[in-house]
Amino acid sequence: MPVIKSPKSIDKNKFLRTLNDPETYYGLPKDVKFCSKCTYSNQKPNSEKEYKHIIKTKKPTLNLDKKNVCSACLVSEKKKKNKLE
Repeated sequence: MPVIKSPKSIDKNKFLRTLNDPETYYGLPKDVKFCSKCTYSNQKPNSEKEYKHIIKTKKPTLNLDKKNVCSACLVSEKKKKNKLE
């Protein structure tokens, strides 16, 4: 039976908030932003075909407008407004 090795130690310096150029993976944006209404993050990728998914591929992420409101909240507001009319 193979022995399971423990994971390597983590370099915590890679995760400091003071980094000017942090490492990013899977095509996610470096600047983390949140929707001002629902608090979804722009780090949440949209649907992606898993068999085409590699670490360097840029992923489509949450769209935020100038007021940092995501497209899902905008559509929800529009539906509520149309329902009231």
